[in-house]
Amino acid sequence: MRYTIPTYIILLSAILLSSGCSTINCDIGSIAGTNLQDLKRARSEGISRISEVSLSEAFDDTSDILREKGLVIYQSSKKAGYIVFMGLARQNNTTRIGVFFESLDANKTKITISSLSSSALKQAESILFTSLR
Repeated sequence: MRYTIPTYIILLSAILLSSGCSTINCDIGSIAGTNLQDLKRARSEGISRISEVSLSEAFDDTSDILREKGLVIYQSSKKAGYIVFMGLARQNNTTRIGVFFESLDANKTKITISSLSSSALKQAESILFTSLR
């Protein structure tokens, strides 16, 4: 039996539609770059520092430094304690770097930088940790 290209397209569409969504394990947030889970997981391999300021001050100082350096703050939430930025030199312009803030007490904050790129992580460390108090 000989099938034409439109017939193949119809058959392929029918197979894909009948398989349902349960077979597709895809997170739209990951594709769009809005999911933080990959950066959160990378924290275990990230670089941390304790800063002798409140979480609010550490967050504001970090935001100021990133803006002064001309970097793009892609996502941020002071309440959730994170900043995601992009735009480091010599990196793909979509390489995301996460900065996570954990309040240890009123005037002490743990700051962790994470990225899926080791070179971006080193660049971010030199930019942020040399400038933060």
